[in-house]
Amino acid sequence: MSNLKLQLIKTSLTFGALFTPHRVMNYFWDKMFTTRKRSLKPPHTQILDTAKKGRFETTLFNNKPATIQTYSWGTGKQTILLLHGWESKAADYYKFIPLLLQQGYKVLSLDFPAHGNSDQIQTSLPEFIKVVRQYMQVHPEIEAIVAHSLGGTAAATWLGEQTNAKVKQLIMVGSPIIPKNFFEGAFNFFGVRHKVRTLFYAKARSTFGKGIEDFALANALTTTNKATQVHGVYDIKDQVVSIDEVKIYANQNPAIHMQYFDGVGHHQMIKHPEVLQACLDILAQA
Repeated sequence: MSNLKLQLIKTSLTFGALFTPHRVMNYFWDKMFTTRKRSLKPPHTQILDTAKKGRFETTLFNNKPATIQTYSWGTGKQTILLLHGWESKAADYYKFIPLLLQQGYKVLSLDFPAHGNSDQIQTSLPEFIKVVRQYMQVHPEIEAIVAHSLGGTAAATWLGEQTNAKVKQLIMVGSPIIPKNFFEGAFNFFGVRHKVRTLFYAKARSTFGKGIEDFALANALTTTNKATQVHGVYDIKDQVVSIDEVKIYANQNPAIHMQYFDGVGHHQMIKHPEVLQACLDILAQA
């Protein structure tokens, strides 16, 4: 996008917020929650061709039905669930799945709504959480969860709801601590007025049943089942997740085992050999 076009958009939104704040709010709502599905490359197709596929139905917060695509690899005695992040998909674990199978694990995964081979075009973190909750109810055999980015926040939220979870380990890879800051960053970038932000957050609370500020990793893990080991794997130069927030959170929660890498990149973490090996080492501790 050219600087001129970007400036025109910012100017239009600034003036629009003065006279039609609800319209501008709905514009941002659609932009924030509409995903871009990325095309499959040969490695994605190859890993999906080896999977046993399934589906289940869920209902999104807009009351639209969604069909969730699920995957399974291997027949090992220990079952690992892999969860992807925003605008990602299960197949993005194409480098990690073979390593897990070599270690004798059974691997499960899914595509969240509006991602991968699941349908719909819009979704949100609360719907990620709802899908995890629904999936875990029918898969009590899962012993560990490895979750990237927003998938980790969803898994942590589910875990925080449990009182006797059988999951032994949760590994969060580059998961955001305070998702609301993503919205604030976008609003600040476009110079969105307070009125529009207020309308946006009010609609979120009405739609999801609680405020966006309540969907934070810090809130989710305060009631975590003590039997579950929680690990965080982060890149200190992550350009998507605030590493300052991560370190503050880690200092406040010393029971969470943290491991840091340097310069891997947010989206490359679930493909990087050293990060994958670190996850394997953690899983071997169970």
